[in-house]
Amino acid sequence: MPTTTLNIFITDDHEMARFALKAWLESDTGTPALRVCGTASNGKDTLRQLPESGADIALVDIDLPDMTGIEIIREARTSGFTKPILAMSGSNTASLHDVLTNGANGFVSKTEGNEHFVDAIRFVAEHPTEKWLSPSAHRQMMLSQNLLEKSGLTPAEISILRHINFSNKEIAETLNLSESTVKNHLWSIFQKIGISSRHEALEFAVKSGLIAARIHTVAGRK
Repeated sequence: MPTTTLNIFITDDHEMARFALKAWLESDTGTPALRVCGTASNGKDTLRQLPESGADIALVDIDLPDMTGIEIIREARTSGFTKPILAMSGSNTASLHDVLTNGANGFVSKTEGNEHFVDAIRFVAEHPTEKWLSPSAHRQMMLSQNLLEKSGLTPAEISILRHINFSNKEIAETLNLSESTVKNHLWSIFQKIGISSRHEALEFAVKSGLIAARIHTVAGRK
């Protein structure tokens, strides 16, 4: 028998945002009906309530006071939550790569209309193995992919850039490389994209969507 109701759990630290999303979703007249089965304002409560909420889909804000939405999604997946999860944000600071590789089924921008939330929820409900991006996020990802393709960077160099906010020693330990290998990769990266400093490398990584925009420079770290 087809599902008649989709139960949705909402995580957002703003009470008005939770209220508005609940009102928007439950006023939708499409099929199946949308019902908010629970809400939370932080990561701790989300991870405690979500498994017992009966949620078919979770909407998780990226920017929360106690932990990031990406951390919540990763921990929920580790704990065994298998239903679709949609990340959402009202800013452009989220790294779509981090969102999608840590277990989210898609990303919805709060700057777009509520119809995109409904579209995203219905899509991931019907296609749980596919990814959904709101129009602005899709454009951002396409621009990022084009920028990386034009740069000529190798997968190993891209991996280094994803950790450019770490020191060389930390990158080496994280990626199981020698520090000399990290330095060689950085030299190649600098040559390919025409930069001369770690700060510029960080800016490129943010612009290309490899890391979140809120990460600050660590120029000078070795």
